[in-house]
Amino acid sequence: MAGGRREFPVDESGHVIGTACWYPPGTHIFADDDQRNAGFNEAFKEVSDTLPRLRDWWLTTLLPRHDEVCEKFLATVQEPDGQRFLIDNWHLHSFCVAPKFQGMGIGKQLLAVGENLAKEGQSTVCLDTSTKELVAMYTKLGYTDRGHEYVEGIDGSQGFVIYVMTKSFATPTPNFLHVGSD
Repeated sequence: MAGGRREFPVDESGHVIGTACWYPPGTHIFADDDQRNAGFNEAFKEVSDTLPRLRDWWLTTLLPRHDEVCEKFLATVQEPDGQRFLIDNWHLHSFCVAPKFQGMGIGKQLLAVGENLAKEGQSTVCLDTSTKELVAMYTKLGYTDRGHEYVEGIDGSQGFVIYVMTKSFATPTPNFLHVGSD
């Protein structure tokens, strides 16, 4: 992972029990050759060789639709097209805690890493998730649901919803065009 910050808490045996991958202002996943060469190109080639339909769906549907949804719900009065908001703020790209360690505060600690960095830089934390249960969890932690939209699955299979969420430490607070979702 180039350009970002990874957190990997471990248990007493040294096993990874969670992860958080944060991208600071000025960076974005897959934004440049360094990031793509830090493992993505190799992994993507393997997917391309073994699951070409998945690769095609990822490139032609998922990534463009993800960007479109984020831009829509991260649009502000100052930047109505929303294209720079992820790049100009802290973005949580991936986040998980192993099921047997959930409910122990590990996720809150992982989130606090990026939130504290956003506080220092007076910026906003952005993330997206795909379940109402996670939206409820992030909402309890002070995040605002900016909106959501459905993404079609591969070959017409069931897709999923992308929920876009933020937590601002910026002064002044961003004036989003979309207040939230229902």
